[in-house]
Amino acid sequence: MKGQFMAALHNLAQDGVNAFKAQHPGEPRLSHICFKFPDDAAFRQGIANAEKLGGVTHRSFGGKEIIWCKLHEPALAGSLTLEWLELVEPEMGQTPHGVTAIAYAVPGLDSVVKIPSADGTVTFRFQGRHAAELATL
Repeated sequence: MKGQFMAALHNLAQDGVNAFKAQHPGEPRLSHICFKFPDDAAFRQGIANAEKLGGVTHRSFGGKEIIWCKLHEPALAGSLTLEWLELVEPEMGQTPHGVTAIAYAVPGLDSVVKIPSADGTVTFRFQGRHAAELATL
């Protein structure tokens, strides 16, 4: 899990900032990296891995179980700092798994903006709230 989010942080996170700035005003701040899982066993293993990396909070959102992990040690990539991971309960019939989204908080943004990565494997998601706030809802 750590290797996956570090790769996404170093290889893709700045691309998301650049993609947003090319189309919208505002200054995106890295919020979190989202993981999805192919099945319940992989999800439970992901939670166990997250518990080794940081403090874990369980939340329900939109009928799904969401696990928030505040990393014990923030990960750095240039000017970006990653402190949060989001683990999403598996959905039947959904095949994407692993890192599926990199989320950013943009103060004052009223609606969610989604921009695909250049290779289409990850969605850059921009929202008005940061993971630190979402994890406490």
